[in-house]
Amino acid sequence: MLDSSKDKILDLINQSGFPFQHHCAKRIKSIGKFEVAQEVPYTYPGSNGPLLGVHGTIDILATARDAQETENIICFVVEAKKANKELKKWFFFENQEKNPRWPAFVFELENSKGGRSTAVTRTLTLPDVDYVSPASYQFCSNALETNEQLSAINKSQQEKVYNSLKQAAHASRAFMNMPKAIEGLKDLTKGSYKNLIFLPVVVTNADLFIPKFSRKALLDGEIKPKNFDLGESLKWLTYDFPLPDYSSYSFTRPDGKSILMEKLTVFIVNINSLEEFFDNARNIQTINGIPPSW
Repeated sequence: MLDSSKDKILDLINQSGFPFQHHCAKRIKSIGKFEVAQEVPYTYPGSNGPLLGVHGTIDILATARDAQETENIICFVVEAKKANKELKKWFFFENQEKNPRWPAFVFELENSKGGRSTAVTRTLTLPDVDYVSPASYQFCSNALETNEQLSAINKSQQEKVYNSLKQAAHASRAFMNMPKAIEGLKDLTKGSYKNLIFLPVVVTNADLFIPKFSRKALLDGEIKPKNFDLGESLKWLTYDFPLPDYSSYSFTRPDGKSILMEKLTVFIVNINSLEEFFDNARNIQTINGIPPSW
């Protein structure tokens, strides 16, 4: 009975995204500079007596020393999202009014007492993947998914790209507060690092676009064809993901200014550019810089 349905079962398994996750993990590991763990559980905030914490699992954790082979470890927190033919093209829209234009990443650093403190950097740059300054990130704030024929948009809440973004952002926040004893990540478990930088990433086979149009040219709340430029499909982009209340928090900058952290920068990478992104994103610059006051 099952043998006669093998093709149907195989199609369902492939649609689940499980093989795609393993494919992504294998390719990251094949770069040769990464330790990789899959299906890593987390809970954040943690349980408090009868109050259970928020539990989840991230598809892939991939760690590597930075490109300079210093005491810094980069932890890529990866959610693999296979887009089926109904959701094969993703369109993102930038928040053109964002001010200041700074990314936001979380990391651990050694403190003066010999322990570790959690911190936020808003000056981190990745020049080898085109983010040469804080302002060069895209700061997307909305997404639209369509089928391959561009004839319908996604209305399924379960398949929204938002869910993958949330998973990567939530897990990054969680692992910052968890013990770093994760099976398969030996370098991380040793604790022999100065800074541990978390980069949340969604890897997908969907085509990525950031259409351009003038907000000033909107007529009756619609974009006119002459004011619209679809642009080329992108290798990767960044999303300015809003954190839920249990993940947002206040922190103090090195200059003493108190900041409320409400968003986290998440990378979205097309599978065809996976090796290029992960290898080159190890070249992290300006971790502890202080952005100007606003």
